[in-house]
Amino acid sequence: MGQSEMKQHWNQLDSLQSRCLNHLLLKTISDDLSGRRIHTQFSTHTQTGRIFTVKPNLQTTPKQLTIRGVDFDPRNAFVAAEGCVLICADFKQIELRVLTHLSQDKELKTAIESEDDVFKSIASQWHRRPLAEITEDTRTQTKSIVYAIIYGMGPRTLAAKLDLSLEEAADLYVSFKRKYADIETFCNRVVAECRQNGYVRTLCGRRRYIEDINASDNKAKGKFTTTHISIFLQGALP
Repeated sequence: MGQSEMKQHWNQLDSLQSRCLNHLLLKTISDDLSGRRIHTQFSTHTQTGRIFTVKPNLQTTPKQLTIRGVDFDPRNAFVAAEGCVLICADFKQIELRVLTHLSQDKELKTAIESEDDVFKSIASQWHRRPLAEITEDTRTQTKSIVYAIIYGMGPRTLAAKLDLSLEEAADLYVSFKRKYADIETFCNRVVAECRQNGYVRTLCGRRRYIEDINASDNKAKGKFTTTHISIFLQGALP
């Protein structure tokens, strides 16, 4: 096993322990459950109004990961009571679909309406290569770019996530937005309205006021720009 692969596996296991297992164990110990069940708490006290869970945060429970042939699936810790059934349901690429709806980007709409894998379809459009030539690495990179825009990541965060140089990540960012120009138009509109009003207004009417929105500092401007888009999109999600 190479050093890079070992580092990747370590990061996966460390994330699994810190983001999930520790919280479940601490909840069990602190509440002295003695065979009873853990119950999370739901809240909408967020900047965007999205529902989240606390004590413990069950939304960060990762999917199964496999390391050197060994499966780690923390979701197996959740078992239905006798005579009951647990149902797991999720919206399919909901963030991407909301972004497509709000930006009205025709290329993205074509990819979503395709029966093929959405992110492979986007990668095929973006790189102008046949769908059959899109590798899993290219798909993963494309997916990361999409969610970087949705969740307000800048090129620096994207570079760390994809293990790229800052210049490479910035080039990908620019290239993607050039291909899907309607996304850039949508983002610019949200930012312009925020600069004019001093706040971002979600589709549900929730306002998030942004301090120093018209700051002259370029670093602050970049931070606020990604924040605007993230708030607007997140506020439109269920």
